[in-house]
Amino acid sequence: SDSKPNAMIGEFIFSKYIEGNITEDHIYSFINTLIEQKIFPAKISKRETHLELYDIINQLLKITDQFMKKLLEINWSLYDIIGFSVTFQQLMSSLSLASEVKKRWPQTNTVFGGNTVHSKMGMAYSKKYENIVDTFFIGEGEEAIVDNSFSIDLKPFEIRTYKLWQ
Repeated sequence: SDSKPNAMIGEFIFSKYIEGNITEDHIYSFINTLIEQKIFPAKISKRETHLELYDIINQLLKITDQFMKKLLEINWSLYDIIGFSVTFQQLMSSLSLASEVKKRWPQTNTVFGGNTVHSKMGMAYSKKYENIVDTFFIGEGEEAIVDNSFSIDLKPFEIRTYKLWQ
């Protein structure tokens, strides 16, 4: 089979906003894991792979910082609720933005739903990240978020949307 194991590079890159700074040791440990999982063709030497991946990860860290800076130019205080539909490999990026929003605008409600926060996994995340996410919808959340948003004291109630990419 030509399928490759899941690299989870995005989760690693965004983890710095939740778990703290990513050190050179963290990067090399992650690279070793990628090599052990045989993410890359066998013909590439370990040394070449290390150097190439190290450069790529550092570039991604810089791009991620620029991306987060751009997202935080938005005045999130204009929104009463910020909802995240979290699918696999989007948890850390969603938590990163939610965390930064909560630091700057603690009154803004953050809501997570989607298959990544489903069942027992969702319950564990709700405990671990209770300081970042106000509400987790375990299971289908499309109707539940609308029903539950009326319980938040909004005067007048209004659903606001924002298109980041126009």
